[in-house]
Amino acid sequence: MRKLLTKRRLIERWPLKPIPGRVRQAKYRNRKTLYRGVLYDSAAEAARAAQLDLLVKAGKIHYWQRGTSQVILDDGHGHKVRYKPDFMVCDKPFHRHAEDVKGFVPQGFRIKAILWGLRFPNIPLRVIDKDGVEIRVLKEATK
Repeated sequence: MRKLLTKRRLIERWPLKPIPGRVRQAKYRNRKTLYRGVLYDSAAEAARAAQLDLLVKAGKIHYWQRGTSQVILDDGHGHKVRYKPDFMVCDKPFHRHAEDVKGFVPQGFRIKAILWGLRFPNIPLRVIDKDGVEIRVLKEATK
């Protein structure tokens, strides 16, 4: 078994292991979780990564990767609005979608979802709950 050194102590590397010793409580009470050597922002996000790994092994999806920060709005004067989906999933050849794992959909997320739809109309953004069920498909913004 491999071990990983954190700031406070040595912890064992097991799937979905919460990181102990957090000093301050997170805004949405999420706990950073370690899965396969990667630190995820919440246990639900790490569980979704485990589900995606199983879907790849079962042949339901081709691949997945962690999301990267994208500019969804640029005013031209140096001010940019960025959004980082949790995952990018390729379920068919040349067809991919972005996934975001949420316990609930906060009000500020809706505007970012609309901006995502305007900026990337060919990459739909799907909101997944902690059980892996799609709770909302944020399609292209209204015309």
